[in-house]
Amino acid sequence: EDAGDADKQAEKPQQDERPQEGAKKIDLKEYELEKAERTVFVGNVPADVIPNKSLHRQFKKLFQDEKGLESIRFRSISFEVPLPRKVAFVQQKLHKSRGSVNAYVVYKNKNSVSSVCSRLNGQVFVDRHLRVDSVTHPAKHDNKRSVFVGNLDFEEDEESLWRHFGSCGEIEYVRIIRDPKTNMGKG
Repeated sequence: EDAGDADKQAEKPQQDERPQEGAKKIDLKEYELEKAERTVFVGNVPADVIPNKSLHRQFKKLFQDEKGLESIRFRSISFEVPLPRKVAFVQQKLHKSRGSVNAYVVYKNKNSVSSVCSRLNGQVFVDRHLRVDSVTHPAKHDNKRSVFVGNLDFEEDEESLWRHFGSCGEIEYVRIIRDPKTNMGKG
């Protein structure tokens, strides 16, 4: 299980992680595509899952399935100190005002992805509605049923929008567009 180096670009498999096929050379692109097909994106994950081992175990148990879980990586982490991201992550210097992060859950079998997405999208975990979707085959979204909300505070989070619009009907997902460097909302 990989608790995540904060916001690393696409991970390259190490020699021992690559499937062994004798002397045949493995195409890294094929390996990454195959891994992406087994990966689920999870948004609006409580940031407390990173430092709190009990919450981390609960999160892992929620995403566990009978075919097996390979890894969990956390991304979009905001830090409160201007240290290199890896150092800030190791020292657990998470930003207090940003209560959520994103995660990528990799399964051992790609058949797990669709069932996990349908079962857990919109599920409440530690008072936050999770957004769960396949990395390679995201769910189709009907723009006629979508609502754009502008002029949001830069520190707005997804959960407050879930709660505000929850009385309007069933919500499939909420997404706030964020700046990739600062993790601040774009309003």
